[in-house]
Amino acid sequence: MRKGTNPNSSKSRKKVFHLIPNLNTGGAEMLLSEMVINMVDDDIDSLVICFNASDSNLQKKVNDIVSLVSLDSNTESFYFVLRNLFLILSKEKPDVLHCWMYHSNLIGGFIGRIAGINQIIWSIHSNMPKALNIRTKILNILSALFSKILTDAIVFVSKSSRDKHQKIGYSKKKSLIINNGVQFDNFIFSENERSILRDELMADHDEILIGLLGRNVPEKDYPNFFKSLEHINTDKKIRIVLAGQGMEVTSTDINKLIKKHAKGFDIHLLGPLEDTRHFFSGIDIFVISSSSESAPVSLLEAMSAGLRIVVTDVGDCKDILNDERFVSEPNNPKDLAEKISGSILLSTDSKEKTLNKFKERVRSKYSIDVMQNNYLSLYNRAIKK
Repeated sequence: MRKGTNPNSSKSRKKVFHLIPNLNTGGAEMLLSEMVINMVDDDIDSLVICFNASDSNLQKKVNDIVSLVSLDSNTESFYFVLRNLFLILSKEKPDVLHCWMYHSNLIGGFIGRIAGINQIIWSIHSNMPKALNIRTKILNILSALFSKILTDAIVFVSKSSRDKHQKIGYSKKKSLIINNGVQFDNFIFSENERSILRDELMADHDEILIGLLGRNVPEKDYPNFFKSLEHINTDKKIRIVLAGQGMEVTSTDINKLIKKHAKGFDIHLLGPLEDTRHFFSGIDIFVISSSSESAPVSLLEAMSAGLRIVVTDVGDCKDILNDERFVSEPNNPKDLAEKISGSILLSTDSKEKTLNKFKERVRSKYSIDVMQNNYLSLYNRAIKK
């Protein structure tokens, strides 16, 4: 029996193929993996096509449940990658080809149409930051130009992302928003997980751990956060925990920021995390200091874990958090420090009410079930056309 099938189903099954650059740890990659695994019981046969193979646990997890193919674009010529993609699509003829992120959208749109795929969906998870490299900017402009003919629906994960992309020419008629979702129960606070992280860091129980999770890229604006440390008003012992790609002890630019702005703090650089549960249980305050975001999955995970949270007013962060007390102006270290200080000083009663509100907001509006049902409805509408 093919992986990803439900042997108890009597209905005609639908074939939905997904095209994504890779399954390294990231927000879009995590969402895709959760979705295809959960859809096994929804009469969906999934195939995940990656341009590049990965050794990540995420890829292994997906490959254990559904079919997965790598096009090996690192070793094959571009022509052979396109040819192999065309052969897969033309032979299998999926009901829907769902492309994830800029490169997959444009390539999948062209090859999918040539292969005779009637329903092609694009997903955009970026808020189009200024730091995009020139190649990606060109891909984005071309995608906007061809969006009227190469796709049947464009899924954005935030209002801000939709509005920015429509301004450069993406089809308004085909645009829709499906909020990101997380597996809420996976991030419920665990005292055991908290102890694991704190023991690793040799942190006392009453120390305040401020955590940031994300790739070390310009749009995350880590200088904004490090500058804010000089203005935080508290007499409590604080540690800083940084995790994500590029957050290793060998990161030159991060070490420069530490030496310049954080000499008095204990800083821990954890690097990429395959499993973030102990990270969210172990820290006390989660901070997003970015200059550009769309709808970060890490924010939903932190809300699920019942953390105090401070974000900058970028993308849909303000709307997701829905609490202006903890929303800072972008690129304003003093304001960010004020919001972090306010979160530290919350009374026990106010903290409990705030964190319960965050958790309920994720459970009701940003759960993986809500997101999955929205995608299922989209697939069913597409197949009926």
